[in-house]
Amino acid sequence: MTDIQLKTQLGRFIFFSSFALFLLLILFYLLAGLDTNDLMELLRILGPVKAVYMAGFLKYVIANKSNPEATQVGKPLSSLYQIVAKQVIYCHFSILIILITLYAFFNIIEFDSLKTTIACIEAFFGAYLGMVLTSLFDQPTA
Repeated sequence: MTDIQLKTQLGRFIFFSSFALFLLLILFYLLAGLDTNDLMELLRILGPVKAVYMAGFLKYVIANKSNPEATQVGKPLSSLYQIVAKQVIYCHFSILIILITLYAFFNIIEFDSLKTTIACIEAFFGAYLGMVLTSLFDQPTA
């Protein structure tokens, strides 16, 4: 897999999973798993963080309006880099979705504990996501 292919794959995942996460929060609210205050607090916590993650991908999309996969070859990436980059991002979103679902429908943890846990997850994964996304999206494509 080349850097262009990985950028496209991970960027799409981040974009669509961020959108899906916010839709999931709204769905949980509509199903009465979250009350209004919970929903607003989660949106306040997750919104800015997800916006930062999506910004790198959107910057890449705007800079490469003419399908880079069709016009450029890209640099091959090691399989270790690909696995680490994918797993960090996939685990991050999966853990958030599982935690919020457990709170919304099973009340396993208190809301304050959920907020603290989400903050810790964002801090932990944010450092690694930042390194992965910077290494992928802050470099020229060609």
